[in-house]
Amino acid sequence: MKHTTKLLCGLLAAVMLLSVMLTGCTLPKPTLPGVGNVAATYGGGQEITTGEYLAYLYMNFNNVYQNYYYYAQYGMDPWEQVVPYGEDDEELPLADYITATTKDSISRIIALDKMMKDNGLNWLEEDEKSVDEELATMEPDAFIDYGISNDSFTKAYKNMMLTEYSVFMGLYGKGGINEVKDTEIRKYFNKNYLSYKMITVNLTDDQGKALSKEDKQKQLDLLNGYLKIYNEKGFEKAMDAYNQDNAAEGEKVTASKDEENRNDMDATELDSDTVKAIRSVEVGKAKIVEYGGDDEKNPTTASLIVRLDINEPKDLYTDSYESILYALKQEDFDKEVDKVMDKITVQFNDKVISKCDPKEFAEE
Repeated sequence: MKHTTKLLCGLLAAVMLLSVMLTGCTLPKPTLPGVGNVAATYGGGQEITTGEYLAYLYMNFNNVYQNYYYYAQYGMDPWEQVVPYGEDDEELPLADYITATTKDSISRIIALDKMMKDNGLNWLEEDEKSVDEELATMEPDAFIDYGISNDSFTKAYKNMMLTEYSVFMGLYGKGGINEVKDTEIRKYFNKNYLSYKMITVNLTDDQGKALSKEDKQKQLDLLNGYLKIYNEKGFEKAMDAYNQDNAAEGEKVTASKDEENRNDMDATELDSDTVKAIRSVEVGKAKIVEYGGDDEKNPTTASLIVRLDINEPKDLYTDSYESILYALKQEDFDKEVDKVMDKITVQFNDKVISKCDPKEFAEE
């Protein structure tokens, strides 16, 4: 499946969970005595079972906890950390944050499911087939110790992996209800995409202070040396020289490759100083550019920049289609989802939710 990174944000947990299951690793086994079978109700009697809720909770736990577990290495309790939540950045303890965002994810999935039905959309066939192939390897009762049946896990996993992407593409993708035409995609590509190779040095010391004239010139002399190599032998040889100059004593440097050195970026994802520096170089040319910082007379960075043609190779445009589609329509899409969410009341069973403690997933 080819999905944009941003659209997949939050789905990493599901992939991690499935990979653990497929590799046969030992999982923690929390017990949840006395928990009812219904975690939430919505839409006139429809239900989210406790098993489904636990599946969503565990996916979200994996996605969030990976950013906090390392606190234990420094003698701190990850669960004592607080995380900003919501528009007002309310500070929640980590466990409460995982629970709150799990409930948010479920509410969003419910809204997306309604949008799918209202617009006559289905999960994308190729993507569903790929997910089904993954799930087909699941062991019987793989997560029963979590209170999650295979059916509950399958339902939650497929919702997380398929629903949002299918609705988004069904609305704005090729052949979609509100299809974004190729002319608009191409216009965005031509305006915003940059292709370049770069070798960068700092013009400040470890404390962030501007280098002396002599030290700055040494850095610029290095870049000019790399520029000379580029002009004679190409950028990869220049990068190899840079890597060798910065390698540890005795370290063997592997020759770099074109695909490793080339950067193809949406300018909206780069800082303005870097964008200005790249655009100061003509396509097909190379130049050393000084930039960055608040003082124009004392730039913080110098780079050897080789500006490349965004139209070569030609597949850069086609490969960037979904990323551009996201950049153009994700904000509108979120607004539409929020409208549907506002019209749906999801009633969570507090008694059930309180007993489903994400902390137990971290116990050995």
